[in-house]
Amino acid sequence: MIRVEGLPDGAAELFADRAFCSPRCLRAFGLESLETLDGLDTPAARAVVTDLHELYRGLAKAFAQILSET
Repeated sequence: MIRVEGLPDGAAELFADRAFCSPRCLRAFGLESLETLDGLDTPAARAVVTDLHELYRGLAKAFAQILSET
Protein backbone atom coordinates (compact mmCIF):
# COMPACT_ATOMS: atom_id res chain seq x y z
CA MET A 1 0.00 0.00 0.00
CA ILE A 2 1.18 3.49 -0.86
CA ARG A 3 0.50 6.46 1.40
CA VAL A 4 1.17 10.07 0.42
CA GLU A 5 2.85 12.43 2.88
CA GLY A 6 4.60 15.79 2.85
CA LEU A 7 2.25 17.53 0.41
CA PRO A 8 1.31 21.22 0.27
CA ASP A 9 -1.39 22.16 2.79
CA GLY A 10 -4.05 22.50 0.12
CA ALA A 11 -3.64 18.92 -1.04
CA ALA A 12 -2.70 17.13 2.17
CA GLU A 13 -6.33 16.77 3.27
CA LEU A 14 -7.30 15.03 0.03
CA PHE A 15 -4.74 12.31 0.62
CA ALA A 16 -5.14 11.99 4.39
CA ASP A 17 -6.13 8.50 5.53
CA ARG A 18 -5.92 7.12 1.97
CA ALA A 19 -3.78 4.26 0.79
CA PHE A 20 -3.28 3.29 -2.85
CA CYS A 21 -2.52 -0.15 -4.24
CA SER A 22 -0.06 1.10 -6.88
CA PRO A 23 1.53 4.23 -8.35
CA ARG A 24 -0.98 3.90 -11.21
CA CYS A 25 -3.93 4.12 -8.78
CA LEU A 26 -2.31 7.09 -7.07
CA ARG A 27 -1.82 8.93 -10.37
CA ALA A 28 -5.40 8.14 -11.42
CA PHE A 29 -6.77 9.53 -8.16
CA GLY A 30 -4.70 12.70 -8.56
CA LEU A 31 -5.77 13.21 -12.16
CA GLU A 32 -9.45 12.56 -11.41
CA SER A 33 -9.30 14.99 -8.49
CA LEU A 34 -7.75 17.69 -10.70
CA GLU A 35 -10.43 17.16 -13.36
CA THR A 36 -13.21 17.39 -10.76
CA LEU A 37 -11.80 20.56 -9.23
CA ASP A 38 -11.23 22.11 -12.65
CA GLY A 39 -14.91 21.63 -13.46
CA LEU A 40 -15.91 23.29 -10.20
CA ASP A 41 -13.54 26.26 -10.49
CA THR A 42 -15.94 28.67 -12.18
CA PRO A 43 -16.69 32.33 -11.45
CA ALA A 44 -20.00 31.32 -9.86
CA ALA A 45 -18.29 28.76 -7.63
CA ARG A 46 -15.70 31.31 -6.50
CA ALA A 47 -18.47 33.35 -4.96
CA VAL A 48 -19.38 30.37 -2.76
CA VAL A 49 -16.07 28.55 -2.27
CA THR A 50 -13.26 31.05 -2.01
CA ASP A 51 -10.43 28.58 -1.50
CA LEU A 52 -11.24 26.29 -4.45
CA HIS A 53 -8.52 27.77 -6.66
CA GLU A 54 -5.94 27.39 -3.89
CA LEU A 55 -6.97 23.76 -3.39
CA TYR A 56 -6.55 23.13 -7.12
CA ARG A 57 -3.08 24.68 -7.11
CA GLY A 58 -2.06 22.60 -4.09
CA LEU A 59 -3.34 19.42 -5.72
CA ALA A 60 -1.58 20.26 -8.99
CA LYS A 61 1.71 20.71 -7.11
CA ALA A 62 1.15 17.45 -5.28
CA PHE A 63 0.36 15.65 -8.54
CA ALA A 64 3.54 16.96 -10.13
CA GLN A 65 5.52 15.79 -7.11
CA ILE A 66 3.88 12.35 -7.25
CA LEU A 67 4.66 12.02 -10.96
CA SER A 68 8.31 12.91 -10.41
CA GLU A 69 8.69 10.31 -7.65
CA THR A 70 6.89 7.35 -9.25
